[in-house]
Amino acid sequence: MRMIKNKVIATLVGLTSSAAVATTYTVDVSVTSQVNQSLLQITQSQEMSFPEITVAKESAIGSACYADGSSNTTTKTNNVYTSNANSLCPRLTGKMASFSVKGHPYARIYVRVVAEEQIKNGLSFNINASENTQTLNHSGNYARNINGQITLVDPEATSTGDLSFNYDFEAYYQ
Repeated sequence: MRMIKNKVIATLVGLTSSAAVATTYTVDVSVTSQVNQSLLQITQSQEMSFPEITVAKESAIGSACYADGSSNTTTKTNNVYTSNANSLCPRLTGKMASFSVKGHPYARIYVRVVAEEQIKNGLSFNINASENTQTLNHSGNYARNINGQITLVDPEATSTGDLSFNYDFEAYYQ
């Protein structure tokens, strides 16, 4: 009896395994790698530029020239008409820098505009620095203008020549 029972079990196992079916399926996946790409694009549409700076004998410490899109006809602090004594570019116009940031519509971004303290050739450079959160508009754009200022800090250290100053414009998704 025992032998018949073993044969029946062996026969049933053989029947079960021969009825099994396996099929392999394929799945297609589309992958876009943005590991080495910036999701935000910063474009400068206008560079900051200053008119020619003139340091004269009568130029006082604190005299300045502005790159803000308006004529340097009056001083910014006390609204007095400019002259060589109180302005480094009287009645001339400097251009502000203009930037746009492009990304996903309505996304919140962190924008940082900074310049380290820079004094060269007796002149210091400043910008309207800021750090804040912005929301991109319905087209995914944000526009920002940056004004600059050159101020006389040491008349004796000035000399004729070209100077370069730096500032940073950064944008991050939040």
